[in-house]
Amino acid sequence: MILASFIHKPRGLRFETQTSDEDIVLLLRRHPITQISWIVSAILLALTPLLIVPLILEIGVLPTFITFNLIIYILFIWYMSTFGYAFMRFLLWFYDVDLVTNHRLVDIEFPSLLSKEETATRITQLEDITFRRTGFVRTTFNFGDVFIQTAGAKPNLDFEDVPDPAAVVRKILEVWEQNEPSKAQAFIAKHKDELE
Repeated sequence: MILASFIHKPRGLRFETQTSDEDIVLLLRRHPITQISWIVSAILLALTPLLIVPLILEIGVLPTFITFNLIIYILFIWYMSTFGYAFMRFLLWFYDVDLVTNHRLVDIEFPSLLSKEETATRITQLEDITFRRTGFVRTTFNFGDVFIQTAGAKPNLDFEDVPDPAAVVRKILEVWEQNEPSKAQAFIAKHKDELE
């Protein structure tokens, strides 16, 4: 459950700027299919020495200064680097989350392991919510982007590559309706065809 990319009302989860009266309604991560490229890269990096080392040893073209210990050392560095790459990519996926709470929308991004960007807006600041799911892969695996436009100088939010973007929009509208019934119902009435 903790590795899921769409978690409704996660239990026991808190975030840094969460207030005491704030509950997480929805936790979102990028759809797992978007992680395939680095997973395949890590697997190929792990398999490369298994193919190359036996071939080099069989051909016997190694210079005399390359000892068995040096080969072991190089392989150790190779696999530690491969593991480090895969682990870093996993952490960036795991901690890069979008949250819908009963009061706010929060986008927590980690552009790298050493930097964090958090953007939040109150539900009452919402002006428009749309989603986009285009292309064969996104349609087949049901993921896309949710765009949240806010009032005034507040930053707009983009929830990118999230699973079931239509359900995300419905959940945001549900929370919005609890906070601002008249404004949310007016939005729902205006965009009824798009939301079905």
